[in-house]
Amino acid sequence: AMFRAMLEAGTVAKLRLILEPYMKCAVGVCGICALGDGRLACLDGHIVSADEIRSWRHFSKRNATGGCA
Repeated sequence: AMFRAMLEAGTVAKLRLILEPYMKCAVGVCGICALGDGRLACLDGHIVSADEIRSWRHFSKRNATGGCA
């Protein structure tokens, strides 16, 4: 809802989102924390801009086993 409101107001470029995916290894080995563009949250960080998320093909929440919820 916030994303939609900021998009309508034309201020979406200022929006930063903190994603908290599951992290098992925290060193980039398992890949369970991969974001929509292939970056790993454990290595590359988990703060992304709204523009980055809009460019992703899909955005889904992963469960503890790595599958999409």
